[in-house]
Amino acid sequence: MDRDLLYHVQDIDHANPIALNRATLSVRARRADVSSCALILGGHEAPIPMERLESSDRYDLYQVAVTVPPEGISYSFKVVTDGRTKSFTKYGVYETDAHFGSWSLMISAEDVFSTPDWVKDAVFYQIFPERFCNGDPSNDPPGSVPWDAKPELENFFGGDLQGVLDRLDYLSDLGVNALYFNPLFEATTNHKYNTTDYMKVEPSFGDNALLKKLVAEAHRRGMRVVLDAVFNHVGVKFAPFQDVIEKGLDSPYLDWFFIKSFPIVLEPPNYACWWNLWELPKLNTNNPEVRRYLLEVAEYWIRECDIDGWRLDVPEEVPQGFWREFRGVVKAAKPDAYIVGEIWHDGRPWLRGDQFDAVMNYPLREAILSLLGGVTRDGNTAAPVRRSVVAYHKALHELLTDLPVQVLQAQFNLLGSHDTERLMTLLDGDERKVRLAMLLLMTAPGAPVVYYGDEIGMEGGKDPDCRRGFPWDGPWNESLREWVQKLIRLRHQHPALRTGEYRSLRVDGEANVYAFERRLDGERIVGIVNPNDAVRTGTMDVGARTALTLAGGASVLQSGKLSFDVPPLGSVLVSVSD
Repeated sequence: MDRDLLYHVQDIDHANPIALNRATLSVRARRADVSSCALILGGHEAPIPMERLESSDRYDLYQVAVTVPPEGISYSFKVVTDGRTKSFTKYGVYETDAHFGSWSLMISAEDVFSTPDWVKDAVFYQIFPERFCNGDPSNDPPGSVPWDAKPELENFFGGDLQGVLDRLDYLSDLGVNALYFNPLFEATTNHKYNTTDYMKVEPSFGDNALLKKLVAEAHRRGMRVVLDAVFNHVGVKFAPFQDVIEKGLDSPYLDWFFIKSFPIVLEPPNYACWWNLWELPKLNTNNPEVRRYLLEVAEYWIRECDIDGWRLDVPEEVPQGFWREFRGVVKAAKPDAYIVGEIWHDGRPWLRGDQFDAVMNYPLREAILSLLGGVTRDGNTAAPVRRSVVAYHKALHELLTDLPVQVLQAQFNLLGSHDTERLMTLLDGDERKVRLAMLLLMTAPGAPVVYYGDEIGMEGGKDPDCRRGFPWDGPWNESLREWVQKLIRLRHQHPALRTGEYRSLRVDGEANVYAFERRLDGERIVGIVNPNDAVRTGTMDVGARTALTLAGGASVLQSGKLSFDVPPLGSVLVSVSD
């Protein structure tokens, strides 16, 4: 069979158990070759029409959700191509009815890949602890610089957990309901990715009891808390590594690392390091003792402080077998804990149900920023040339059709982080572009993430400049903050913006206007995006009786048609109903 014509295999991409009695079945067809596709259950029942999802340049994807009884189902497909109806079974494509060669599907509890429901309703706020707020000057590191100083690789500002506690009301007012912290464990750097002690909160941040209090206070406000950890490497002050330095071949921790010769030399290092940085010796995560220790860490903070999940640094440099064990331990400790990996590219190898719930959605960030200003895959700025909405649509919908729905709704969607230039800086200081980027973020499937200070227009270049102190005494871009706050509120108010189906309504290459819809249980939210430097007006049929403009430009509904007037680099968000 020509796999470019029709393709279906029983993996999570094409036969996805979303519950013990429910699955989505998908068929990939070469673009425009198939005019319709239907599911045949048992070989004899009436065909069940399948919905054509958003297409890529090469393929159409047809999908349907079905009930799967305990005894399982058998199924095949019927397709219409070139005006002729054909049968598609696991043995190929046939011109006539074919009741042999059906696929079989039976679901057990182990087959179901579930992601935490709370994440699908979450709006995250990323906090770089050393730079968010200094609530307790008594624990500032020696030589800390003034709060408004320029960030450097090795300077300290004095931010801490008490500062976060003091600002929880600010975060509640903004509307976020989940916090993601860069590492909090004891370490010698300001970023804390060179762990000294995984079981101890960094003293300049507070202590374990303070973290426990912070998590409890966040939970009381309806906020979840996710911690960051790097299990690929440690700092040179990590006790087992110090033991190897001291005892050499006699150290019981010798096989925790990759030592090339003795005595150990730090510069240049004669041991494996992350990116050959001597300060970051690499852990041997194939060593059972190392695995046991790290898995104890993962479980400890869930049980000790009731955290709600883990963000995992550089996970692709750790064997996937470790992450399978990690998922088992974490989910046993807290079944709805969230596991998200720092993967900058295609994360599908880690998203098969046995490792992560989601990855950091840098490809979505690239699609949004490229539409507005230009960004390369490595996070660096490219030529400031805007892409067309046609290119944006292509990039976006490759992302939307590549992932199982339960992963798509749990993706960690970001526009900036501690590893990238600030959003305002990338978008030329243009508030209109930032507002439009935020709208695209807040209306996309997945959990949106606001990097601390982006809501008030903080600027900053590449690391470490993107890690400036939050300017609590100003200046703030108040209108931008109000816009972000409004978008967050709308996302909380409208379930369709969180878990609704996403569909493109218009991809107008000539006017360079893009329109989309989020739909759930009769609720429909229409968004119209104008990434141009001039006003865009137009009309499109939305088949609705009433409309309410929620945010942005102007819209009027008449006879089922929505007329819109969208300002330059603007948008309009409309709730429509039949």
